[in-house]
Amino acid sequence: LDGEKIRWEMHVPEMEDSVLKGLELSSDSDIRAAWLQSVPPRDKLALYRAAERALREGEDHFSHEFRVRRGDGSTLWLRNDVSLTATNETTWSVVVVVTDVTELHRAQETIQNILQNARCVLWFADIRHDPSSVNKLVWNFRLPDPAAARRLVDVDTTDEMTWMAGMSQEDRDAADARAFHALTDRLSGYSQHFKVVDRHGEMHGLFEEVTLTALGGEVWSAVGVITDVTSQQKAIQELKASQERYRSFVEHLPVGVYRTSSDGRLTLANSALLTMLGYSTLEELMETGPWVDPNREAFWERVRKEGRVLGREESWVCADGGRLSVRENAMAVRDENTGEVQCFEGTVENVTERQKTYDLIRRQATHDPLTDLPNRSMAHAELDKLLVDAKATHAKVGVLFVDLDKFKEVNDIHGHGTGDRLLVQIARRLKRATRPTDTVARTGGDEFLILTPDIIDADEANRLAQRVRRVVQEPALLDGQRFELDTSIGTVIYPRDGEDPETLLRHADIAMYHAKSQGGGVRGFTASMHEEMRERVTLEADLRRALTAGEFLLYYQPQMDSVTSRLVGVEALVRWNHPERGLVPPMQFISLAEETGLIVPLGEWVLREACRQGAEWHARGIGIRMSVNVSAKQFAQRELPRIVASALDASNFHAESLDLELTESTLLEQERMVETSIAALRCLGVGLQIDDFGTGYSSLALLRRYRMEALKIDQGFIRGIRESQEDAAIVRSVIELAHTLGMLVIAEGVETEWHHECLRDLGSDFVQGYHFSKPVPAEQILPLVERFGLAR
Repeated sequence: LDGEKIRWEMHVPEMEDSVLKGLELSSDSDIRAAWLQSVPPRDKLALYRAAERALREGEDHFSHEFRVRRGDGSTLWLRNDVSLTATNETTWSVVVVVTDVTELHRAQETIQNILQNARCVLWFADIRHDPSSVNKLVWNFRLPDPAAARRLVDVDTTDEMTWMAGMSQEDRDAADARAFHALTDRLSGYSQHFKVVDRHGEMHGLFEEVTLTALGGEVWSAVGVITDVTSQQKAIQELKASQERYRSFVEHLPVGVYRTSSDGRLTLANSALLTMLGYSTLEELMETGPWVDPNREAFWERVRKEGRVLGREESWVCADGGRLSVRENAMAVRDENTGEVQCFEGTVENVTERQKTYDLIRRQATHDPLTDLPNRSMAHAELDKLLVDAKATHAKVGVLFVDLDKFKEVNDIHGHGTGDRLLVQIARRLKRATRPTDTVARTGGDEFLILTPDIIDADEANRLAQRVRRVVQEPALLDGQRFELDTSIGTVIYPRDGEDPETLLRHADIAMYHAKSQGGGVRGFTASMHEEMRERVTLEADLRRALTAGEFLLYYQPQMDSVTSRLVGVEALVRWNHPERGLVPPMQFISLAEETGLIVPLGEWVLREACRQGAEWHARGIGIRMSVNVSAKQFAQRELPRIVASALDASNFHAESLDLELTESTLLEQERMVETSIAALRCLGVGLQIDDFGTGYSSLALLRRYRMEALKIDQGFIRGIRESQEDAAIVRSVIELAHTLGMLVIAEGVETEWHHECLRDLGSDFVQGYHFSKPVPAEQILPLVERFGLAR
């Protein structure tokens, strides 16, 4: 050793597996020269320094790795394991074992490449306690790849610890505390999160995992791996924020929201659902559960299998034990990978009020709003059901069609308000008269339907109908007024009178109509009624056609002065010239026209034609009066004064030559409208007469109130005056009463000269009947005028 110079004398033994063989050298000198020439200068210098350090410090062993260039241009990595033995003060015997570590270096290079490309920082450190502070640690850091810090976080890495300067003091203290705790408790490692600010001021979230190994005593070695979890933390924060927004959204939804476990147990309920059901906390709700449906498990199974949102309406139990109508929509939440159901989620809406509204609307659609009885559509549906059941059990069903007689008079005279209150009473009575299993329905204004299942026979149906009639006939008191009604009831039996609802109802209606045509009561359906009804329907259709086809014509019956027997006027009487039936008398179609309302247009035609004919006679010098009958329905239309004025204007007939005949019943039934119409007719100047006097319920107050110009005594009294002293006394009294009130008297039904003379002696002013002439067409009036002459 000359200064820092070392002179080497190298002897290499011959070995078959020597790594030097690859250098293709033969002699020692060649080997030495080639050895020294193949080692790069930097590695050669490192070798010398390692040897010098070992010699100075008296070490007997050292190792060193270096590269050697081979003859083929490749490079080997060799490791020298050197053993030194001093032979004298200046000479050492050196034994060198050379090992080929090329593959090891290649593995290290691979590891280094991995570290360089990895998104992490790997560090090593020795940890010692600072003697001046019990809790302070001294870290001896080593970074195998300092550039890794720059790759991980953009910081200046000229110093191994510079990149850590971006840590906050709080994170530093927390890291020391964790390390100290791990060392004190002899833990194998610990992990922590901290933040580092890069040189651009951007914050990075880092995660560090530290493994600790005791090296003896208080000295520990530490290996740490640091990864950048900024993106993960952002994702977690965004997820938490999203979850928070979701929770907030769910919590503030106006509808209830719930979640259950996969087996259907409640795990979540928002405030809206708790409030809806009256619970304070989820725990309280979970104790009882809101579901009462025994098929709840089946519902979950449906949701599970169908894989879509399923909705239904049901009742849930509230905290106070009450029931709530809700609309529930539920779905199954599945694992994205396995498809297994993780939970069920659903929304709940309180539809109690909507259900009440729906029930109300449905009830309004199926029940009469006045009486709360089933309406026509509901009755038909119930009859359908009863017939299905009866067919299956071979039972009988009774159907009663109930119509209140003369109920329209109550509405016309006392008003619809009174009529409605009376209907409510009648409905209650009908319920009282029937069985709990019977159905009582209101199908029209004053029409009711009674359905009686499991009835024995027609006799039982008749007994029920008679009981119904009796309860309706009971007097009713409203506002101090007494009302007495009667009914017309038609009865039918399934299957005798029909096997379907339409047929049964039609036959019950026909039976009721026959009862009404006979003045009320109860009638069971018979086959002959059907034929009569068909005839009536046909006649009604012909009657409607006749109005537009001009098939009606007027006949005229003379009215004579009882003293002079001269012609005073005529009464216009309508006839129907049917194209197939011929001349139809009034008694066969007038009542039908009254029932169907056709009497109104027919009466208007009669009035116009009579005025036209009267004007024609007057134009020819035949100045006779014209009497026209007016029905109660014409008065009910409130249009009679206008129609009369229009007929007079159209024909130029004099109003003072026109007499309108009103029945007693019209004066009573249409009292309010009659008073107004009579006042208007008097203004027109027409005459007013009471027709068929004595057949109704006239009173002196009625005669006095209206002060008619004339009174016609019904022919039923006239025909009996010869045989009945009572009829003669009645006629005399009526004549005297009329004269006292300033009214003229016309006697109908004068068929003999004796009748004529008797009535003349009793004081009747005018007479009318077959004794003088039956009703004749207009062209036959002129010969009668020539025969009897005109009264002056």
